[in-house]
Amino acid sequence: MIREKPMTEALIQVAHDIRSPLFALRAILACPNPFNHRHLLLSISRRLQEIADSIWLSHKDHRFKVPTKIFPSIVEIIEEKKFLHPGHNFHLICSQKIMVETEEYILQRVLSNILNNAIEACEGKIGTIALFVTRLGDAVVISVKDNGRGMSKKEIKKAFKKGLGLSWSREALSKVGGTIQLSSNSMGTKVSIVIY
Repeated sequence: MIREKPMTEALIQVAHDIRSPLFALRAILACPNPFNHRHLLLSISRRLQEIADSIWLSHKDHRFKVPTKIFPSIVEIIEEKKFLHPGHNFHLICSQKIMVETEEYILQRVLSNILNNAIEACEGKIGTIALFVTRLGDAVVISVKDNGRGMSKKEIKKAFKKGLGLSWSREALSKVGGTIQLSSNSMGTKVSIVIY
């Protein structure tokens, strides 16, 4: 019974995370010629496989951190979000050479959750979402800044309570030597992923 709770939490998170790529897949298949979006279909297929694999990996103690090029990992997620939310503006500032040792599928799941939150925060208005990737010593920082409604101090505290989204993201990042930071005001929210 003790072991069932972590597995149940992992399954709830998978169900949450799988919605975004499935929504993108349905949208592509509704296009007149879905194979014009072959690169996106392949990216979605890989992400779905990695999310499914995460159920198996969720009960393992060791992680498989490998050198990962940040730029293509982020671009895949941005392309999916652009396709699903064509009215929003996405800007990426990132050297194509920045690499970090991490599990790419975790990074992409966390980033997908953060971008979904940023889009939601725009509350139906055209949003501008900027992503900045920098290297600070041994760490890589991926910051996502939106021009949404912002969050109160109470909402920020609540954002990391046990459950989905940012709470899971912080926990997942800690397993690969990372963390997540959040700041917000009435001009929008900034979420930073820090990977050491």
